[in-house]
Amino acid sequence: MEGLHALLMDLFGSFIGVSTEKVDDVIVQALEKIGRFVDADRVCLFLYATDHSECINTHEWCYEGIQPHKDELKHLSVPVIAPLHDAHLEGELYYVKETDLLPETRLKNFLLNRQVQSMVAFPMMEKDTCLGFVSLDAVRGKRHLTEEETTLLAGFAQTMVKLLVQQRTKKQMKALSSEMEEKAALLQHITDNMFDLVALTDPKGNFTYLGKSHEILGYDL
Repeated sequence: MEGLHALLMDLFGSFIGVSTEKVDDVIVQALEKIGRFVDADRVCLFLYATDHSECINTHEWCYEGIQPHKDELKHLSVPVIAPLHDAHLEGELYYVKETDLLPETRLKNFLLNRQVQSMVAFPMMEKDTCLGFVSLDAVRGKRHLTEEETTLLAGFAQTMVKLLVQQRTKKQMKALSSEMEEKAALLQHITDNMFDLVALTDPKGNFTYLGKSHEILGYDL
């Protein structure tokens, strides 16, 4: 499995420093490369809602001729995939070698409706919290992963966590920066239009900032 290991290292490198604008394309490209390498028919990334009441299929890659389902899975109720979700809460993957052999559950119906013959779903864990999962579906025929493939793909799912957390931090920093700029603009507007003199000086008494109030008051400083 040196080839898969090398591929994962290449993907890890592509995640470093990726911009927020390009991250969705980078994720789909990564799912495609993984899918083609292990001969999967559909590779998806799902994120759980904060309260784990539902999950959203945010990214998807499908092999040629395989029907996509991402647009239908914007609000997938977690009870539909309860056995899979229960495994993920324990930080464990969920592996279905043959869908036909599953007991009659909502999960089995869900998989059959998507023509899934076998599948594996790797949890994306941030410490003890499962953020979502990466799933690989076999549609054209049953697909059994080796133990080494399973281990490496579990590592890929965890790398996706780092990428998502990185992007979340960037968005939070951008939002904070925007908020600070808005507050600075508001403060500037207030100081520019008040009748009290607002000024800052350095330790030597030199002005480092003067509000526009000195102009309103008719002073030339």
